[in-house]
Order: sequence, then C-alpha cells, then structure tokens
Amino acid sequence: MRSDHGIAHVDVDVTDDGETEYFAVGSRAAGLGPTLAPGSAAVAVSGEEDADTRPGDGTQRS
Repeated sequence: MRSDHGIAHVDVDVTDDGETEYFAVGSRAAGLGPTLAPGSAAVAVSGEEDADTRPGDGTQRS
C-alpha cells in the first residue's frame, strides 16, 4: 500500500485465516509515537497532580 499507492501510514490486523479485522490508512501515523525523537521511548505514568500543574512542568522523583 505504501509504495504502490503513496499512502504514508497503513495499519492492518489480519487473522490466522487471512481475514482482515482492522484496516486504516492515513497521511501520517497517529498517536504519540511520531512525535518522539529517534532512539527515545515513552512511558505512561499515573499519579496525583497539583491543581496548578501544566503541560511541560518538571517532575520530581520521591
């Protein structure tokens, strides 16, 4: 799909029987992954936040 039709992102789930369960195409990959620098990773962390916490604020390990 990518090379034959110039589609930037293809996501397909196929069963063992060869049936397509999920098929999506788009102009770019969605989600957090495309925003990460090469060689980096992301981890989801859950916790309590202060009422004045804003995106980009530093974190502290306790």
